[in-house]
Amino acid sequence: MHLNKRLIARFLLALPLLAGSLALAQQPGAPAVLEPPVKTEAADWSPLDEDWMTVEIGGSRVGWMSTLVDQSGDRIRTRTSSKMSIGRGAATPVTIAIDSTFLETADGKPLSMSFTQDMAASVIETKWEFKGDKIVQTSTQSGRTTTREFDKPTVEWMTPWKADRFAREQRRAGAAEFKVVSLDPQNGVKPINTATRRDGDAEYEIDGVKTKVEKWRTISDINPVEAVEYVDAGGDVVYQEIPMGVGKIVMRETTKAEAMADVPGSGAPEIMAKSFAKPDKPIENSFKSVTAKFKLTAREGKLPEMPSAGAQRVEMSADGKSAVLTIDIKTPQAASEAEITDKAFTETSTMVDFDDPLVSKLAARAKGESDAMAKALALRKIVYRHISKKGMATAFASASETARTQTGDCSEHGVLLAAMLRSQGIPSRVALGLIYAPEFMGEKGIFGWHMWSQALIDGKWIDLDATLPVTYCASHILTGTASLADGIGASDMAGIMQLLGNLDVEVLEVGYAE
Repeated sequence: MHLNKRLIARFLLALPLLAGSLALAQQPGAPAVLEPPVKTEAADWSPLDEDWMTVEIGGSRVGWMSTLVDQSGDRIRTRTSSKMSIGRGAATPVTIAIDSTFLETADGKPLSMSFTQDMAASVIETKWEFKGDKIVQTSTQSGRTTTREFDKPTVEWMTPWKADRFAREQRRAGAAEFKVVSLDPQNGVKPINTATRRDGDAEYEIDGVKTKVEKWRTISDINPVEAVEYVDAGGDVVYQEIPMGVGKIVMRETTKAEAMADVPGSGAPEIMAKSFAKPDKPIENSFKSVTAKFKLTAREGKLPEMPSAGAQRVEMSADGKSAVLTIDIKTPQAASEAEITDKAFTETSTMVDFDDPLVSKLAARAKGESDAMAKALALRKIVYRHISKKGMATAFASASETARTQTGDCSEHGVLLAAMLRSQGIPSRVALGLIYAPEFMGEKGIFGWHMWSQALIDGKWIDLDATLPVTYCASHILTGTASLADGIGASDMAGIMQLLGNLDVEVLEVGYAE
């Protein structure tokens, strides 16, 4: 099956979010335990295909993935699941569970799809139903439900089973390359473009026997790093490999028993430190910086398109391998007309659920402020003080959950502030990137992955970091933004995968307030 690497992409995109704010304390704990999913079967469903894979990062087992396909009458159901555990320094290793289901007809007509992610204290479930020219989305968390409606994609796309059949047919026909446009629950209603090309033959050991397999290379919107796939004579992907700076990601086809077997070793592998970027020189008094200029260079390949937004302006090199970033927190950039009119920055969602009573109550504390900027600054301080248990025990919680637990790292601060801003009528989104830390996890002077908020005020994106004792500082590097309309925006943040462990930072200038 070809859906497995999409779930791996989702997992990889979560890694920066799991790194936590470098300004927060670490919490010790025991390794997480991987457990099999609960599988429910209806008597009228007959199995069509079942694939299990082990997952490794940097040579260490981190978990498993599975794809189960069955049929009932003219309905075909594709279910994909994964569970993986990673270490984060002295903090409790985080287990990420991701499940999705796609229901379609035998001739490729979409009926429904669903997605469940468990990276926090409560599970978020989202379902989409295809009704004529519309797609109705229903999201549920902690007993609360939100509903949204979307237009169907205007481009031609394939359902999972139809896309898999098409890929097998292309390979049997001897195609040198082919492209597929599909819909995947982890990316919501945004179509995914995948390009696959033949790259000769290879040998791979299957059941102890060296077997000739076809070698293919694949790249997609949500997995911009080229993956290598080995395909056996039956058309099944038996091996997948994604080169990453934090360690090579490897998936191997195996039996269910082997996939579910206990992960060997002392626990979840530590990969957070491998994602850090070490600058060429330290930054003194980084939290007091108001201007900065950095040169970013990709160690391998090209840099993804870096955003010019908020305090950051970007000048890409002609060869695409480097970029100069100029940051000035006193002169924020204007938003585009499309951003100003985008309802995704004002609406409630599963993650940014500002209609929750407690979130609204917290935001109401800023009602006495005279204008939007004053409100935004007040809300940032409220979030900074409200999240009193600062640490990495939570992976990626919604605003309502964080409002109740008062627990979290950078992602919880960023999401809660975004929700409170919207509650006060201020459009908002979250920003993902890196922040300089004088010392973290035994490392001195590094850039680590981070999340903060941006507020749309007077037509400009204003950066606000609720994890810091200051409003914002110039030692931030912005790599992506997301409205969180559908949870973690996989395709919106896909470029981050190219940066993990693959980035050199040169400090050109740093300026401070007089």
